[in-house]
Parts: sequence; structure tokens; C-alpha cells
Amino acid sequence: MFEVKLCRTRAALSAKPVKQLRLNLARLSGKFEVVVTTPVAAVLKVNNEDIVVHQYGEIFFKKLKDEAAIIKIVQDIYKVAVVENA
Repeated sequence: MFEVKLCRTRAALSAKPVKQLRLNLARLSGKFEVVVTTPVAAVLKVNNEDIVVHQYGEIFFKKLKDEAAIIKIVQDIYKVAVVENA
């Protein structure tokens, strides 16, 4: 459903969906601590780390390098926010 890799700047890891999808960012506030939200992105605080979530499904992790933890967080975000028939 997604792949985890270094972003272009190599300063962070990102999880990117392999198929096009859309996230309903408003749904994240019920399960996650939302620090900032805009119409196209949100910043969440998860395990003391700021995570940037884009409505098209890409998620950036600046400090977190544990791939298993990243996979779990991404799965949790997608479970809550993926819009069917996007």
C-alpha cells in the first residue's frame, strides 16, 4: 500500500502510497494530536515527534528512523483517514 524511503533531500524518511489516494485530514483529530492543519496538510505529534501528513497520502518523518515504527504509524493514519473512492 505504501513504501518507506529517504526523501529527496535525504533529511527525512517518507512513506508514500504506491497508488493514488486521498486523506481526510479532519478525521485525524479524533485519534492523533494535531499541531497544525491546513487544507492540504497537517502536522501531528506522535511519540514526541512532529509528522507531516499531506492529503495525497505522503507522510514525512524528520527524526524517526525506526522503519517498523514508521510502518505502524502510517497504517494507523491510513486506517483513520483514507477516503474511499478518492
